[in-house]
Amino acid sequence: MALLKEDFVYTESEDSEEKQDLSILPIALFGIITDIQYANVDDGQSYDKKRVRYYRNSLNLVREAVNNWKEIEKKFSKDFKFVIQLGDLIDAKSLAINDSNSAIERVTIELNKLFSGNKEIHLPIFDEKNFPKILNLWGNHEMYNFKRQDLLKMDLNSAKLLNQSSSANYFFYDITDKLRLIGLDFYEYSCLGYDSDDEIYKQAHQFLTTHNKNEDLNSVDGLRGHAMRFSLFNGGLSQIQLEWLKNQLESCKSLNKKAIVSGHIPIHPQACDIMCLAWNNKEVLELLWSFDRTVIAYFAGHDHKGGYFRDKYNIHHVTLSAVLETPPNSNAYATVKVYDNKISVEGVGKIGYYEIYF
Repeated sequence: MALLKEDFVYTESEDSEEKQDLSILPIALFGIITDIQYANVDDGQSYDKKRVRYYRNSLNLVREAVNNWKEIEKKFSKDFKFVIQLGDLIDAKSLAINDSNSAIERVTIELNKLFSGNKEIHLPIFDEKNFPKILNLWGNHEMYNFKRQDLLKMDLNSAKLLNQSSSANYFFYDITDKLRLIGLDFYEYSCLGYDSDDEIYKQAHQFLTTHNKNEDLNSVDGLRGHAMRFSLFNGGLSQIQLEWLKNQLESCKSLNKKAIVSGHIPIHPQACDIMCLAWNNKEVLELLWSFDRTVIAYFAGHDHKGGYFRDKYNIHHVTLSAVLETPPNSNAYATVKVYDNKISVEGVGKIGYYEIYF
C-alpha cells in the first residue's frame, strides 16, 4: 500500500504490539477511522467490480475497533481523547432504502461505546471541556444522503459542536499544548449537497465542466494524469476556507505548535489514486508547504485502497483504507499515540505503522 523511498521512516506490520514500550507512556491517545459506509443492505461490489463491499459488516468492524481501543486504554491506563471519523460514515445506499438517519444512529452508537461505558447513546458525548469525543468530517456519501443545509444543523457537524462555525464543517482541536488537529471540509466547494440554483453549485459546476466534458461527471473518460481528479465525487476548499487554514497555520507557528491536518480527500498524488485527489490539491499543498516544518501529517480517506507518501517538506500523507471494503477477518483503523517529540500511527489491516517525529 505504501510508496517507499530510501529515506522514508515507514514500517508496516501485522501486529504493532511488539513496538510498544510500556515504560514510555503516551501523553494522549486518539483513534482514526474512515469510509465505514454502513448500509443495511447485502454485500456489493466497488465501481470497478474488483472489490467486495461489506455494507452490513462494516458495523461489526466498527464494534471490533472500539473493543480494541478499550484494550489499549486498559494497557496504558489512559482514556482516548477522541476519535476522528474522516468521512463517508454511511453509504448512499442508505438513502435508497430511506434509512439515512437510522444508519447514522447505529454507527454513532457503536463509536460512542468507547466513551459511554457501553451504553447505547446516539447523541454527541462531550468531555469535561465540552469538546465532542467523536469528530466527524464529511465525505461525498454524506452529501449523497443529505443536503448540506441539513448537515450543518446535524450532530455530524463537528464545527458546530465545537462552536467554531455555522456555515461549514472545518475546525481545529488542540490535542496537547504542542499539537493541533485541523479538520477540513472538502465538499464546501463542490456540486454535491447543494441545490442546482445555489450560487456555489453554479460556480462549482462551471469549474468542473470546464475540465470534464463527459455527460456523466462521475466519469473520467478522456482525462489524463492529474486532470483525472476533476470528477463529481471530488471537491475542494473555498477561498474562505483556505484563508482560515492559513490563519490556523500562522497561529500554530506563532505558538510553536505542530499541526496534523485532516480531510476526507487526499491532496498528494503519491498518496492515493489520482482519481481521488482534491480539485485544488496543489493550492492546499503549497499552503501547507509554505509553513515549513509546521505540518507533520495529513490524514485522509476516500481512496478505499489507502496509501502513504512522505513529501519533500517531511509531511506524512497517510490515506487510510476503507472499512467498507475490508473483509470480516480483518479491519481498517488506526490508533495514534502522542508523545513529547513524535506521534506513532499504529494501523490495523492494510494500514501501516508510522513514526512521525516533530
